[in-house]
Amino acid sequence: MNRTKIEWTDYSWSPISGCLGPNGTPSKPKRCPYCYAHRLARGRLKNLYLSNLGEVSAKSDQLFENVIPGGDPNDPFTPRYWPDRAIEPYKLKKPSKIFICSMAEMFGNYIPLDWIDNILDTCHELPEQTFQILTKTPENVRHFAFPDNVWLGVTVTSFLDWLRVCLLQSCQAKIKFISFEPLLDDALDTTNISLVGIDWVIIGAQTQPTLLPKPDWVYRIIDKARKEGIPVFLKDNLHWPERIQEFPSKLTLCRKEEA
Repeated sequence: MNRTKIEWTDYSWSPISGCLGPNGTPSKPKRCPYCYAHRLARGRLKNLYLSNLGEVSAKSDQLFENVIPGGDPNDPFTPRYWPDRAIEPYKLKKPSKIFICSMAEMFGNYIPLDWIDNILDTCHELPEQTFQILTKTPENVRHFAFPDNVWLGVTVTSFLDWLRVCLLQSCQAKIKFISFEPLLDDALDTTNISLVGIDWVIIGAQTQPTLLPKPDWVYRIIDKARKEGIPVFLKDNLHWPERIQEFPSKLTLCRKEEA
């Protein structure tokens, strides 16, 4: 687990690495062209990832592989589980925000349930910590029970991703958020958009190569969030003239507890 430069969290914790893309399969990955994690996996992290050869790990009386079934062990971004990282959050001495699986899609169709259960067990056992999860496959999330210290979010890069928000709204999580990063088009350029049940929005740009969203797209999201009383966090990579970096407030958390 590492300190991170991601502005809206404190640590990144990656007990799973790798992703096949929202509609990918082990035999046919469909990764996002802007994915920074894939770029790192092919670059400076390549040898590290390839060192995980899929040895068997033990969980009580069960055994499971550290590489997804059918995954290509010669592909550094094939999803892998890292059992040695499982205990890292227990070492923290003070409450922190922890971004889970920043280098992976935790809820991909191909991820073994044992891997997910191990991670959520840690969240349950450390109620003093705040765990943040981002997914592009919320259709696989709705049947999980999340403890109150888990913030659950979806990535929305385009208005074509809006179904993810609708699915998130039906999930059982205390804090729900949307990450509009990278914002690639006017994500709110459609009718009947609802942010009911959403507690936080993050907006960011594409990097490497840098592709800034049009200001009107960003303003539209900010205005919508302001009208619905939702805090907004603008990432530094937007190069926005005004610094807006808000978090869900204690008042929001209290209202959730009372509900």
